[in-house]
Amino acid sequence: MKIAKKTTYAVLLLLLLISPLGNLFAADKLAVAAEGPEASASISTNAARAPFYLIFEQSGRMIMSLQNTAAEESSSASSKAVKLLQEYGVGTLIAGDFGGKMLSTMKDQDIKHVIATGTVADTIGGLTK
Repeated sequence: MKIAKKTTYAVLLLLLLISPLGNLFAADKLAVAAEGPEASASISTNAARAPFYLIFEQSGRMIMSLQNTAAEESSSASSKAVKLLQEYGVGTLIAGDFGGKMLSTMKDQDIKHVIATGTVADTIGGLTK
């Protein structure tokens, strides 16, 4: 079967463009439930209803700040928060506290948890050394 050159070039170009993003969605990311959008923010005491999730590579490099759209939900915040974290390839969530529903939902989705307090930057620095 012969493939047109234009199609081959288009596919190769697309692969080159998206390959740097491949690691962004790998399930080895760390997320920290945070009170603010920057690494200097305090770790949130409520994993499911934290205002933000800060997402880091295993090396400790911050990839993004993600507003938690589940934080203001009247119900099912835990399942919606876990789904959001899954969409971004998070394998471990760090927070000050986890409710039972959140822990159960995370366990079902193979997302690990770490309990920590203080600032996001200090905690990530300590975990990635």
